[in-house]
Amino acid sequence: MLLDPILDEPSSEFENSQNEKYRKKTVNQYLARKNSTKYESRHYRQLEIHFGPRRMRALLRRLQIPTEVTVLVIGGYTGHFARALQNLGMRVIFTDPLREWVSEARKSGLEAHQFRAQGIPGRLLERAQLIATFECYYSFNILNLYNALRFLSRDYGILFVESESTRRDIRRDFRSQSAELTDFFLPFETVYSVAIATRKNDDLLFHHYHASNLRSRQRILIDAEVMKAVHDNLPTKSTITTDSLLSIPNIAIPGKASLAQSLKRIRELYRLDLVERGFDRQEIREELSEEGVLIGSKTFLFEYGRRTK
Repeated sequence: MLLDPILDEPSSEFENSQNEKYRKKTVNQYLARKNSTKYESRHYRQLEIHFGPRRMRALLRRLQIPTEVTVLVIGGYTGHFARALQNLGMRVIFTDPLREWVSEARKSGLEAHQFRAQGIPGRLLERAQLIATFECYYSFNILNLYNALRFLSRDYGILFVESESTRRDIRRDFRSQSAELTDFFLPFETVYSVAIATRKNDDLLFHHYHASNLRSRQRILIDAEVMKAVHDNLPTKSTITTDSLLSIPNIAIPGKASLAQSLKRIRELYRLDLVERGFDRQEIREELSEEGVLIGSKTFLFEYGRRTK
């Protein structure tokens, strides 16, 4: 199915890993006494934020995001953010990796499913017009460029909400003054004309990333499909050409020229991501020509500096 995830590890991986800080028991400890947990307070910021309907509605209006949409919330956690969106009139699909938060969301009347961001199936994604999250940073990194394309293919793209307090904590703890989530989306801005906008109300920031026009969105959909087809049908370390793509049964992209342009965009997306991560020109050339482009757990080679056949 179009927009299905690339899954290279069991969906239970997050559930079974050491994520004690996100468990309901730890959250209740924090609520009972703020200094009773050994974990950083930023992990519980969603419980502290007042998602008042007036400022939520005002921020959405400034970003031209209507409230009459279906929104898929990733990393829903305690559900405070998801219910705030529902209270505005949005149709909310709640997802979270942990079973206990999915159960709590269902009890509160939300449609809820247990998935990590990268495991959300196409059948759910295709129902959504907007992807939204509160401080679910782990969903956006180098391993998830394909996932970002899936999310950006939605009508209103991605809404990432965070607090100034969390930004300060992350800068302090990781000793970084410049790293911002928006940096991750800069390659998408260049390659796909993805629009990037931020609006602020007191300590709450709304970041909106979305295709700026229909042509942009169509290219995003095409390249997501090509990446999925490559991962699912070709062995790792393959050198990708239009001919190798045309050999894949049932690939829906018509024409060699369209496939060639798609490969060019995908390579450029990865190249620019390496630029954003501080690689120099020679390192980028070596990475793409020797290590290859990472899609899921597989790597694929592009002839860097040459025209793709």
